[in-house]
Amino acid sequence: MTAARLPVGAPLPDWMRHGSCVSGPERLLPWIAEPGQASAAEVAAMARVCAGCPVRLACAVDARGESAGFWAGRERGRLEALDLLDELAASDTSDVAAPAGLVVV
Repeated sequence: MTAARLPVGAPLPDWMRHGSCVSGPERLLPWIAEPGQASAAEVAAMARVCAGCPVRLACAVDARGESAGFWAGRERGRLEALDLLDELAASDTSDVAAPAGLVVV
């Protein structure tokens, strides 16, 4: 079975347009796959893309409404979104763009 990929030409939230996952060959990775559907190599590649993404915090916030896929450096279904938000809050996020309406302190 082939893992799901971001739909080409689908409308994206404003923050996602700045994500490292939406252009170039990275777009072809299985970002919206069910947990366990992506290979270990694909998961590692997605984690590398997310590590330097300028909208990682916004992605983590959006991930709260998702039950599958790879969001903000983690595969959903293996880590709760709030745990991810706590992890990101503990890291240096001074160079990470916050989603509209979210205040980063």
